[in-house]
This record gives sequence, C-alpha cells and structure tokens, in this order.
Amino acid sequence: MKKEILTFSFVTVATMLTAQIKLSKYPVEFVCEVDATDQLAFPEATSPCGEIKRTYDEQLFSGGCLGNIVRTITYTDACGNKAEAQQYITLTDHLEPELIGVPLNMTIKKGDAIPQPPVVDSRDNSGQLYPVEFTESRQENLITRVWTCTDACGNVAEARQTIKLE
Repeated sequence: MKKEILTFSFVTVATMLTAQIKLSKYPVEFVCEVDATDQLAFPEATSPCGEIKRTYDEQLFSGGCLGNIVRTITYTDACGNKAEAQQYITLTDHLEPELIGVPLNMTIKKGDAIPQPPVVDSRDNSGQLYPVEFTESRQENLITRVWTCTDACGNVAEARQTIKLE
C-alpha cells in the first residue's frame, strides 16, 4: 500500500484595524427656516486615513407646519471606514407668500369697460403652491379688489387694487 504524504501550509492572516472616522461638533437637532436648510452645519469628521467624502440623504416627515427632515450623513475615508450621523430638522416659516401679477391701481371714466380681474399667483419660500383667494367689492365710485394667500404656517399675504370711477 502506498502512503501519501500530505503537506499543509498555514497562512496567518493578520487583521489590521484602521483608525475610525471621528465625528465632532455634532449638532443633532435644529429648528430652521425652510429656505435656510442648506446653511445648517454638518458634523465635522476626521480620519488618519486621509480625505473624507461626505454624502447625505434627507427625508421629509409630517409634523409642524411644513414637516420635519431627518438628514442621514455618511462619511467614508480613503481606508474604507464609514461613519454615519443623523440630524433632525424642524422646519419653520415666518415669511408670507409673494403674490405675483397684482395689477396697479387705476382710474377709469364712467361708462368705460372695467377690466376683468387678472389671475394672481403665489410663490412661497417653501416651494409649495398655495391657492389665491379673490374678492371684489363696490362702493359708489370705487371698486376694491383683494387677493389673499395663506401658507401652511399661517403666514398671510394680501394685495389690493382700487379702481376709481370718474
């Protein structure tokens, strides 16, 4: 009977732990105007493994007048280490919507055609569209037209046009 000789080679695998990414100046919660979220500070990240790349994702959830954002930030360094942080942003809005297309006051002669009221639109700093309500009243020689818009945070914009009849 022939004997087989088996030879085994053992390779020692050394695991080298690389330093991890450290996060500092970590603001977790913010109350922020809706049009200023791009100015919020991110946590600072450092690593002995060189350059750190940052990516983030934002998800909007209900709550408050405009909602709340959960921002998840992921940091990756040159060694492949990753760190993640989350920030919670409560959106606020203290600015009224802007009314667009409001006509100027005018005077027209009695008997001349009264112009139809134009369609007035709104633009809000939240990026959302809100309806514009229109009312018109007449008192003797004066027509008053009023356009009103209210955003989700209760900010009200109002514009008037007066038409005098001579």
